[in-house]
Amino acid sequence: MTQETSLKIVTHPRLIELVLNRPTCANAMSIDMIAQIRSTLDTHRHTPILLRGNGKHFCSGADLGNMAAAGQDTTDSNLAQARLLADMLEAIHSHPAPVVSFVRGAAYGGGFGLAAASDIILVTENARFCLPEVRLGLVPAAISPYIAEAIGTRRARRYALTTEVISAQQALDMGLASAQVEDAEAALAWIAASLQHAPLAMEVTKRLFGTPVPSILRQANAEQIAASRAGEEAQLGIQAHHAGTPPPWEQS
Repeated sequence: MTQETSLKIVTHPRLIELVLNRPTCANAMSIDMIAQIRSTLDTHRHTPILLRGNGKHFCSGADLGNMAAAGQDTTDSNLAQARLLADMLEAIHSHPAPVVSFVRGAAYGGGFGLAAASDIILVTENARFCLPEVRLGLVPAAISPYIAEAIGTRRARRYALTTEVISAQQALDMGLASAQVEDAEAALAWIAASLQHAPLAMEVTKRLFGTPVPSILRQANAEQIAASRAGEEAQLGIQAHHAGTPPPWEQS
């Protein structure tokens, strides 16, 4: 069975595929998509999940139009949207069954966070990861705990500050990615071969090797995002991005 909106849900006998379904904007996360991911995870709490993107890219991050609008919205609405993202990421991170992200093309910003919050990342040869937020006057607050867990705090700080792109081979070398596969079918085959184990045992094992991000920290990170996108830097940075011009801090 398949449901198609901004998130396509494909049900297999022992697996749910969540397909980010906004290929014309590189699967940028809208508020609707974030809510659908969270709802599906809550509904299928004991089913392994494959998270992937439709088209050439995994996910280019948050929808910048939504980000700019949220920054101009009321404080409460801005914060509520930021908290929705933070809680969705934790739902991936703490999902009782394994979550695998299949990354083809770009996993930028929030897309990097989606992948990092999952248990296992599979990549194609052209996969690439980046934290571009500071170029736009934004901060990678909600995703920061998951990036730090995935690649280590010092390395995470470097990539968040420099906005360097991490190639598929670099991701494999640093342990961010677990394996390289050719396509989504190969990712499904990898899961079938590697994750068909006792469900309760896998759930308990996940808890042994993972620490949930506390609600108080998710709230603090949401407040950082809300404050950042309401600030002048973010508004100028997003405007410059849409106009195809450098932001003020990059102009000579």
